[in-house]
Amino acid sequence: MGVIGVTRAGAFIFNHLATADGSGVNDVANHVDGEALSLDACYGHSDNGCNYHQHALKNDAECSPSGTAATCQLIGWLVDGRRLFSTCQNAAKTRNLKSCYVLTGTGGESSSDYTFTTSTACDLDEANGYDFTG
Repeated sequence: MGVIGVTRAGAFIFNHLATADGSGVNDVANHVDGEALSLDACYGHSDNGCNYHQHALKNDAECSPSGTAATCQLIGWLVDGRRLFSTCQNAAKTRNLKSCYVLTGTGGESSSDYTFTTSTACDLDEANGYDFTG
């Protein structure tokens, strides 16, 4: 658990884990047996130090800094400098960009339950990034 980015509105973006070392049972923050009950409508809450942060991003007007849910809008930056966008379409504009990670384990409570599998049915690289330049 920890900061992986910041939104244009100034909220910290945390990873998907509910504990720092990922050792808890059902350790995904949005898991029904985890922190899900403490998350607000934008998948955020405060930590023990009263610092608001989000574990996921919601693409709707309620959670948008501009008050509108624009397609492919810059919404923040990750700690590695990568820009973070709202939902974008693929180059052919036939679907929203889709991750190539496939659930291969049981339940999906852990990142180890997913395997990266390249196919024509998905668009993002292993870091869930996309090359908009073609």
